[in-house]
Amino acid sequence: MTAFKIRDDYKADVIIHCGDLTDQSRLYEYCNTLRLLKELNAPLTLVIAGNHDFTLDTPAFERNLLDATDVLDPELVRKEYGDIGEARRLFDNTREITFLDEGTRKINLQNGDRHEELWIALVKEELDAQIFSRLLQELDLGSIVSVIFMKDGA
Repeated sequence: MTAFKIRDDYKADVIIHCGDLTDQSRLYEYCNTLRLLKELNAPLTLVIAGNHDFTLDTPAFERNLLDATDVLDPELVRKEYGDIGEARRLFDNTREITFLDEGTRKINLQNGDRHEELWIALVKEELDAQIFSRLLQELDLGSIVSVIFMKDGA
């Protein structure tokens, strides 16, 4: 994640980081990303993993370990990438930042004196995204709707 600076007096209602959170899925990169995101002035910060963030996806992490062509030193892997699930626990243990998995989530936003609902659908299959979008058009939710399509490998 590239370092950035936002004016101290700037305040956003919500920040959404749509991956990649890291370059190589290393623990120290997640820690840096979390630190930078916590510095932003927003009551709600949402993050989505990208394809570089494979340690957040247990099956992908396990596949990468099995597919490695070189013999891996388990201690070096543990030091750089952590144990299975360790990167995800960094987000689970951070109240200020919400990690979004595939699925649908309702989030309440406070915008001044108004409250709005934000529906986020995170889907990995394009057909599912199209079906979900059509379903949302048929429903009158009276809310902001966002559908985020993740390509395979994300």
